[in-house]
Amino acid sequence: MDENVMMLYVEDANGISVRGFVASQIRKLAWSIWVGFYERGMAPKSWGYASKVVKDEYIREMEKKWPVLRYCENNWKSDAITTTFYPPWYRGYSSKEEPKDDRRSCDGPTAKKRRTTTEEPNDTSSPPPEMTPFEDITEPGVEPGPSHSATSRLRERPLSLRSPL
Repeated sequence: MDENVMMLYVEDANGISVRGFVASQIRKLAWSIWVGFYERGMAPKSWGYASKVVKDEYIREMEKKWPVLRYCENNWKSDAITTTFYPPWYRGYSSKEEPKDDRRSCDGPTAKKRRTTTEEPNDTSSPPPEMTPFEDITEPGVEPGPSHSATSRLRERPLSLRSPL
């Protein structure tokens, strides 16, 4: 099937939406322009913060290759493509540029990292486990019972062991 379901607003001079293949090619051009911006250090984290130079270059390139994007006022069709597709493109592309860890295998999905706690040897910001942050929390003259305690102790909870599957 060659149905355009994501960019029905991109219409030709007769008001007919472009085919799915054409919509896909338009998106690919947009992505390649954004990659160029990223490689030149010009890609904003959010398109709303793009400079006039970046926006003008993007619109010029898009409408030069795809005249069908010119059938509107104020370049709103090119803007609509960017508003819809730039945020997920940026998140995906910028995360590819970060260093990879070695947990990913060629055979399957990324293995989840087990939660662990670490203790810093010279950490003086938190009290040692045997100390309590609260001293006597009972009211004067009230004997602590099963529901009351003279001191409150923080207890370590065991980490739950989850199956990686």
